Amino acid sequence: MGFATDGPVVRIFKGVGYATAFLTMIFGITRIWDAASDHFAKKKQVAQLLAAGEVQRAGSDYRAAWETFEKAAAIKSAPEVAHAQEDLAMEWFRKIRVPEGQTFSAIVNKVSPVLINGVLKSEGTRKADLLAHLGWGDYLRYRENQRELHPDSYFDDALKADPSNVFAHAFKGFWIIWNRGPLPEASAQFRLAVDSKREREMVRDLQFAALFNFSGLDESEEILRVCAEMVRNSETIPRVFQDRVFTYIYWSSRQDVEVRERYLKALDIQDHLKMFQKLYGPGVDSAVYRDNEILRDFWLATLLERAGKTSEALTTYRQVKTQNSEKSNKPSIYCDECIQVTEAAIRRLSVQH
Repeated sequence: MGFATDGPVVRIFKGVGYATAFLTMIFGITRIWDAASDHFAKKKQVAQLLAAGEVQRAGSDYRAAWETFEKAAAIKSAPEVAHAQEDLAMEWFRKIRVPEGQTFSAIVNKVSPVLINGVLKSEGTRKADLLAHLGWGDYLRYRENQRELHPDSYFDDALKADPSNVFAHAFKGFWIIWNRGPLPEASAQFRLAVDSKREREMVRDLQFAALFNFSGLDESEEILRVCAEMVRNSETIPRVFQDRVFTYIYWSSRQDVEVRERYLKALDIQDHLKMFQKLYGPGVDSAVYRDNEILRDFWLATLLERAGKTSEALTTYRQVKTQNSEKSNKPSIYCDECIQVTEAAIRRLSVQH
């Protein structure tokens, strides 16, 4: 028995089926292509925005960088976008400046939700970094009379997530000094921040800012200890702090022998001498010690004598006396007491030599 061949109608329907299947395949491929093209176009656009935002961030234009990253987030929510926003938010908090008429709180309120979201999605060091900066944001708002806030609770939570977290320790040390808490406790926090080996420059800047903000005698002694430690560690002490150390400590105590004694006993005399010579010795721009060669040399002679370098001390004391005599026809900015100490030292050391 033979098989019947398809008639014309059957062949027509088969042709229509094949054409429909082909068109459906083409339509599917087109949709996939369009989706892929859109994905890559958005990815490229986001990458360009992130790169532009990083340039703005590097130029400290944090507000513009934030707006750029927000545009990237609106195009595509991606981990790299969230990470960039978090990093920017943390840096903005640490280096925050507000124009006249604006507030810290406005920036903190705008940026904090990104940090909070980051905390919920992170662990370990990253989580601790974010928590510590949320605390710093609360400190900034606290300064604007939002006294119901407790920044230290964030610092403590950060240390639970990462016990060696540099930001939590540094911010906590600053917070203790800000509230006139125990200086040894604050110093211990800064020590732990330094030991973390992260963000060393930030830690020192924050430590100096805290100590200079409340520059009593205890804080000034601690400033000397920090400077001596930095010199031992071959850390760079920024020029602005060199100038302030000379003004706050060496200049301010020029008329008070008791205060000078406190500073001389604040740290090991050899460390003090090495630090002083590093900050104000030969080759250092005299502007950092306000062109006060007489006072600089008076302190140097005093340190040399205390360090047992009597010959060098005697020579330096004599330089002080000579310089003072050369300026005797000008209004003196130095106390008679310093010159009296110098003359007494010359007599005393001359007998020994």
